[in-house]
Amino acid sequence: WLHYSMEFEAVICYLCAKEQRTLGENIIKSHKDDAFLLLGFSNWKKARVIQHSPEIFDALSSCHEPEPVSAQLSIKKEKDQQIARTCFLKIFNSAKYLAHQGLAIHGHDGSSEDLKQLLSLQVDDVPELKRWLHQKTTWTSPLIQIEILSLLSNSLLCELASEIRLRVYFAATVDGTQDSSGKEQQSTCLRSVDNVVHEDFIGFYEMTMTTGAAIAQMILDVLIWKQLPIANLRSQTYNGTANMAGSYHGVQALITEKQSLAIFVHCGAHCSNLVLKSVRESSWTIQEALLWVHELECLFNQSTKYRSMFVQIASGESFATLKPLCPTRKAVRAVLNQYPAVLESLEEMSQATSDSAAKACGLLERFQKGKTVLGLLMSLALMEPMEQLTTSLQGREQMIEAVTIVKKTLSAMRSEDKFKKNFQEALRLINEHDIEEISLPQKRCVPRQLDDGNSDPTFHRTEFYAAIDQLITELTDRFQQSGLQVFQDKSDMLATGIVNERSELESQSLAVQLAMF
Repeated sequence: WLHYSMEFEAVICYLCAKEQRTLGENIIKSHKDDAFLLLGFSNWKKARVIQHSPEIFDALSSCHEPEPVSAQLSIKKEKDQQIARTCFLKIFNSAKYLAHQGLAIHGHDGSSEDLKQLLSLQVDDVPELKRWLHQKTTWTSPLIQIEILSLLSNSLLCELASEIRLRVYFAATVDGTQDSSGKEQQSTCLRSVDNVVHEDFIGFYEMTMTTGAAIAQMILDVLIWKQLPIANLRSQTYNGTANMAGSYHGVQALITEKQSLAIFVHCGAHCSNLVLKSVRESSWTIQEALLWVHELECLFNQSTKYRSMFVQIASGESFATLKPLCPTRKAVRAVLNQYPAVLESLEEMSQATSDSAAKACGLLERFQKGKTVLGLLMSLALMEPMEQLTTSLQGREQMIEAVTIVKKTLSAMRSEDKFKKNFQEALRLINEHDIEEISLPQKRCVPRQLDDGNSDPTFHRTEFYAAIDQLITELTDRFQQSGLQVFQDKSDMLATGIVNERSELESQSLAVQLAMF
C-alpha cells in the first residue's frame, strides 16, 4: 500500500490517495498522518508506517459504513412530506382559482371534476403530481374540497370583519329566499363607510324557522362570530313582511330592544316592487294586457314547436327572446317590437293539432284586440320611470332624491299630450296590423265618474290618470318612512350647515354631549 513518489521523493499512502478522489476532505479529517497523503513521508529515522497502517484501515472502514436505519427512515419521511406538501399546495391553489372564477368544482362523476382536469394540466410541470394523482389518497375528495373552500371563506370573512371594525359603525341588511332544495336561506350583508360606502356580503345562513325571534338571534350570532359589537349597529334593512318589520315581534323590533340606535328602513327595491304590483292591480286594462304577455311567454318557453315557429318568423326582424319572468319593460317592449311575428306565429300554432293549439288560439284572439295594444303601451309608459328607480335603488346612495325625481316625472305624465301620444301609437299599430279597434268594456255597474257616456279615449285616459295617481300615492306611502326621515334630518344637519343657524346651540356643549353619546 506504500508507493514511492518521484515528485516528492517520498512515499505516500496509495489507499488514502485513492479514497481522496471519492470522499474528498472526509478521508483527510479521518486520520492524523497527513504526511502519507499530502507531502509524502521521507523521514525514515521516525518511520510510522506500522502505526499508520491500522489508522487508515479503520478510517476507510468507517467511511464505508451504511447510515443507521432510523436515519434512512427519517430522510425518506422528510422527502415524502416535501412531495405531499408540494402536491397539496397545487390542489389548494387550483381549488382557490376555480372558486375565485366562480367555476364549478364538482362534476357528474369523479373523472369529470374541474379540479382534477385543472390538476392534470399541471403534471408536466410537477412530475410528483402525476404519481400523486394515481395513488389511493389524493386529497381531492368532495369532503376535502368543501374544507378548502371553508378555509378560504373563513379567511376572507375574517379580513372583511377586521376592515368593518376599523370603520367602527355599520348597518345590517338581511333577506330570505329558498335554495334549489327548498331550504330557507337568509342572506346577510353589512354596510359600512369610511371615505366611500362599502357593502360586504357575509354569507347565507340556513334557517329551520322563519320567525322574527329566530332571524334576530341569527343576526346577533353573526355579529358575535365576527366580533362586531352590536353597540356600533346604526341601521337595519329588511323587507316589509310581518316577521321582519313587525312592531312587536318582528326582527327590527327585537334588534331595536338590544340597540335602540339601530334605525329600521324598509328595503327600497322591495318597496318599488310593491308599488308596481299595486299599479298593475289598479288598472284592469294594464293588468289584462300584462297577463296575456305572461301567458305568451309561458307558451314560448313550454312549447318547442311554437318556439321554433316564432324564431323562424321573427328571424328577419330584430329578434328578442320571450322569457316567462315577472312583467317588465323589456318583456313588454319585446312583444310590441315583434307584434307581427307574435300574431303570425300564434295563428300558425292555432291551426296545429297539439295541446298548445287551443291556448294559442285564445291568445291570438286577445292579441288581436286594440285594448291589449293600448294596455301594453300604457304599462310601458308607467314601467319605464319605475325601472329607472329600481336601477337607482340598486346603487349605494341618493334613494330619497331618486324617488322625488320619479314622482315629478310621473306627475308630468298626467297630461293630455302624454296620453294622446300613447293612444295615437296604439291606433297606428291597430291600423298597421289590422287589429280590432279599441272599444269600451261591456256594460256593468261602475261608478258614474267612469261611465257617463264618454268616448274610448276619455274612458282610457281616466284609467291612465288613475294608474298614475295610484303610483304616486304608493311611492309616497312606501318611501315616507320614519327611519328614512331620521337619516334625512341627520344628512341635512351635517351637509347643509343648518346647525350654525341656530344661535342657542353651542359647539362646546355639543362636544360634551357627543362624548356622552
